[in-house]
Amino acid sequence: MTNTSTQIKKYLSLIPFYKKKILCRAPFTSVRLCLNGNMLICCANKEFVIGKYPDDNLHKAWFGEKIKRLRKSILSRDLSKGCGECLSQIEIGNFATVRAGAYNQLPINKNRYPSLIEFELDNTCNLECIMCSPLTSSAIYKSCHFIQSFKNPYLQSNILDDIVEFIPYLKKANFIGGEPFLIPLYYEIWDKMLTINKNIRINISTNGTILNEKIKTILGKGLFDISLSVDSIIKETYEDIRKNGHLEDVIKNIEFFKNYCRIKEIETIGPFDGWR
Repeated sequence: MTNTSTQIKKYLSLIPFYKKKILCRAPFTSVRLCLNGNMLICCANKEFVIGKYPDDNLHKAWFGEKIKRLRKSILSRDLSKGCGECLSQIEIGNFATVRAGAYNQLPINKNRYPSLIEFELDNTCNLECIMCSPLTSSAIYKSCHFIQSFKNPYLQSNILDDIVEFIPYLKKANFIGGEPFLIPLYYEIWDKMLTINKNIRINISTNGTILNEKIKTILGKGLFDISLSVDSIIKETYEDIRKNGHLEDVIKNIEFFKNYCRIKEIETIGPFDGWR
């Protein structure tokens, strides 16, 4: 039988923040805004919801009593509050795959504000990928002819005003979709970030099909990491998976993103890294 306490000590001994005795930094550094309005602390723990739009706002969720209980549990090395995915990997010794590792690289701000916000605010997308659903792709949603319309909880809130309070303290921001470059609200957020705090590293997870002068202009103003989702470089395979996508256009756009990242001295993340 696995001794969980022993495994946790082994995990902590392998990472540089061991002296601070923090098993996971996500509750102290990160907030994730999900498509359904839920506010979480990471991509793995979907059970412990710290707030929900539009009933709650970001400030209330981040500084509220509920997240304080989660932080207290983490400091006590207790992963029972929705952290089962990380706990299971620690127990079997797969320390390299523990999701907490991605958040443990983040700095903890002395003023208690998060250093990372992850945005999943809209499902607008031009593709109907076979691994997606009506919830994550507006194109699939429309093709399925759902009777009940999708109600975006962030359009009923003051999300942009809420974020402004947090922008000065952010080190990173991640944007997923849908397709981020097709979501108008993201451009508003990027404009705010580039006005208030140009040092934020902004990561965009894109399908690589969209590139125009508006995108080039916004990229030129800040530090954007580009994560590209491309499943195959075989045209037939790619277009079977990414319905409505055209591989030739994607490859052309990837060349632009690669050159952009070279100029900015940042990374392009995706299957074409070997082309550098």
